[in-house]
Amino acid sequence: MLWLNLRIVKSPFGLALNAARQVPQRVETVGLDPFRLKLVALILSGAVCGLAGALFADLNRFVSPTMLSWQMSGELIVFIVLGGMGRV
Repeated sequence: MLWLNLRIVKSPFGLALNAARQVPQRVETVGLDPFRLKLVALILSGAVCGLAGALFADLNRFVSPTMLSWQMSGELIVFIVLGGMGRV
């Protein structure tokens, strides 16, 4: 997934998505729809998260409701904050 993510970021789609995040008016001027770009990124993100959840459930052979608690989400946010932006 890291390799695929890096390929997407360096592709023309990734560059257009980055531009749509920064200045959507310029992307519209070029002829691309920033809403559609962001929607495709959301769909890709949901698919990757769904795959990760399925693999997690298969690895542990059991998923309890305690794994969906706010502490788990907090841990992930701490990892993201410590890693910083732009880190793989």
